[in-house]
Amino acid sequence: MSLFGDIDLTKLFDHDSEYGKSYVFGEITDEMIARAEQTLGYKMPASYIELLKVQNGGMISDELDESWLTTIYGIGPTADTFNSLEERFENWKEEWEYPDIGIPFGETQSAGHDMYYMDFRSADENGEPRIVRIVNEMDNEVYFVADNLVEFIKLIIANQEIEENVWIKEIVMGLFSKIKDFLRGPIYRINREVLADYMNNEIQFSVENNLSACGEFYLSPSEDEPEEHIIITNNDAPCKCPMESEKDFTGITIYANRSSYYNPEKDEIYRTVDEFIRFKLNEFPEWFIFRGETSDLDKYMIKK
Repeated sequence: MSLFGDIDLTKLFDHDSEYGKSYVFGEITDEMIARAEQTLGYKMPASYIELLKVQNGGMISDELDESWLTTIYGIGPTADTFNSLEERFENWKEEWEYPDIGIPFGETQSAGHDMYYMDFRSADENGEPRIVRIVNEMDNEVYFVADNLVEFIKLIIANQEIEENVWIKEIVMGLFSKIKDFLRGPIYRINREVLADYMNNEIQFSVENNLSACGEFYLSPSEDEPEEHIIITNNDAPCKCPMESEKDFTGITIYANRSSYYNPEKDEIYRTVDEFIRFKLNEFPEWFIFRGETSDLDKYMIKK
């Protein structure tokens, strides 16, 4: 008997997206499960194994677009796609510094800035862990979502996951506005050459890793003058950049996946980073003010 009752798990996945197929791996075997458990350091719960036997990973159906969940990771051999759970696991821990509390099985619309985890710190007598959301940008705050994977999938299928967790939605969808003061805090003096290096690095990283939200910063000629709010986003990624979702955003959006950067407020087009710097910053002094996330900027800039 299925742990998921009468839920049709095939309706959970998008079967048409060519990009989504890169997340789908072959039929799972006992050997694959054993290898994944060795890599993860956790025993995969029966519900997760049952789900992956229906489809071994994939993107969520467009019909469930109200959900914050975008992808469920499958298990499989190492591949160039970097889309299996085993391939992503070490990256989430080492590069993103997510806590080692369980299995990160679900990607969200934030493209890595928060993740769904099976939290093995709290599991029932059958070894089924609770489901939590970890918000990486908020010092890895952990938020309860469901008692187990079965209950979580029920919420997703019913398109209720966001509605049933309104307070979580408020935290995540308003993430960048809620931490605006933090982002605007560190002050750096920077020149055009360093800015170009930083921007090109952010763009390259976002495209190579298929991330949507990949950069946010503020520029001003001096501390006493108004700042220009700038975000870098990649519209080829499977989800929308959270910063662009904020209706009051009036800054400049730089599209990492395009050859032109468009500012709808001022109808300005910058075809390259160099042109953006040359035209947008033509009246800036040699050294100007940059505000942004310290963790990303220290290797590029001189802090004031």
